[in-house]
Order: sequence, then structure tokens, then C-alpha cells
Amino acid sequence: MARAGGEGEDLVTEPLKQGSPSDSYPENRQDAEEFQVGGVERTLPDELQLEQLVSYLEATYDASAEQFLALLPDRITHAAMLMLGSAVDHTMPGVAFPGAVRAAAHELGTVFTPSAPSGAWGISLFDGPPSAREHSWRPEVAGAAELSGATILDLDAPAALPAALAFARAQGAEAVAVWAFGAAAEALAGLTGPQDAQVDAVVLTFPTALPELDGVPALVQVATRDEEAPTSWQLPGSARLARYHSTHRIATPAESRRRVRDVAEFLEQALAR
Repeated sequence: MARAGGEGEDLVTEPLKQGSPSDSYPENRQDAEEFQVGGVERTLPDELQLEQLVSYLEATYDASAEQFLALLPDRITHAAMLMLGSAVDHTMPGVAFPGAVRAAAHELGTVFTPSAPSGAWGISLFDGPPSAREHSWRPEVAGAAELSGATILDLDAPAALPAALAFARAQGAEAVAVWAFGAAAEALAGLTGPQDAQVDAVVLTFPTALPELDGVPALVQVATRDEEAPTSWQLPGSARLARYHSTHRIATPAESRRRVRDVAEFLEQALAR
């Protein structure tokens, strides 16, 4: 929110403070007669922000439509500005983070090279339709590449993972990480076991199943309201669990940025050589 200064002074911008879950807030549900926007000079707690965002999106858009996931990032930004206030940063990670990353077509998918590559490599996998991969997932991959310094090959098909690992090694990569979303984690089966590990670090975002992770540095991200995947896992000591206020596909822009920043920080640390 902006606080006015004296005459001739610049406006000072200060972030709104987050309210307590025990505070009273307008419901702002699309199906409620008392629906209203604004009037609360503080941000909602994270769980209520997600509730209002999901309420708006479910009432406004058809989740079964062919382009729903592809258009979701822009629709989340628009819904967040309407429902959660305009004095908050609602930039999605695919807009906030890619910077000067370069994208190049590859026979297996798209290679994202950061502006300051560290020499580390990652392979990313997505389990959704091609339009969502292109417009929703790959902007996040580009952002994670730029933030982490890792060059990331995002695959058109998770089944191409063994070939992608071989390609990354051929580029001189000493360590290769795999970042998989949802059911794409199943492509890691047999590649992370302690006897014949071909992957040096793993990030699983909202996985529907877990590969062998014993001894492999791993970040497992779970959603608090995931309707497609478990919201908790029993993990070995080499893995870390991180929770996000999210459904399988919907989260506030701020929470989505936090999730992608966590991926980038993990990749940077796990692949440091």
C-alpha cells in the first residue's frame, strides 16, 4: 500500500501486513449474496487467499476446457488482483524470474540456458497437455534455470528421460538433477536406486508417486489442498519435504513464486561442484 509523504516528497510504498487467521474477513465467495471486493487494509492469511482464489476460478472458468491449464497463469494473476487486492505483487514466477534466459529447440524438448550458466544441468518433466507445458510449465522452468544457473532441458515426453540424461552427461555435466511435476515422477523409476543411480538430485513437485529416494538429495513439494496427489509422504533422511498453500494446479502468485524459488535454491545447492 502507498503512504503519502509531505509536499514534494515521493510516495513511500510499504507492503500490506498479513492478517491473522483468527481475524474476521469478508467471505468474498462468488456464490454468496454478500460478495464484496476490498475494504480490508491487510492481506488475508495464506489459506484464506487460496480459498478465495479457488472460489473465483471455479465459478468463472470451466476446468475441463481444453485450454484451461494453458491459460491458468494469466487467469490466476487476474483473479488475484480482483480478489486479493492490487497493492500486492501478483506476478507469476514464469513472468518474474526468466530474465535473460535463452530457449532453444532440441529433439527431446526445449533447452533453457540461463544468462550466467554454472555448468550444472537439470532435466524437467511435466505430465500435462502440450499447451499447458508450453504456456504454464515451461515459463516456470525458464525461471528456475535463470535463478539457479542450471541449464535445464524440459522434455516433450517423460519417457525420454534416459536419453536426456545421456545428452546432459555428453555436454560435460558432472551432476544432473531431475525436476518432475505430478505423475511425471513415475519416469524416475529405476533411475535413483542406491545400486545404480543415474540421477544426482531430485525435485518432485506435487508427485502422485515416489521413486526410490534413499541416499539421493531430494526436495519433495506437496500441496495443502492437493486433489490429485498425497499431501504428505514418509521420506528418507536424504529428502526434504516442503508444503505450499495450493491445490494441484492453483496457488496464489506469491506462493507459486516461493515454490519456484525453492526449486532454484535446491538445484543450485545440490548441483554445486
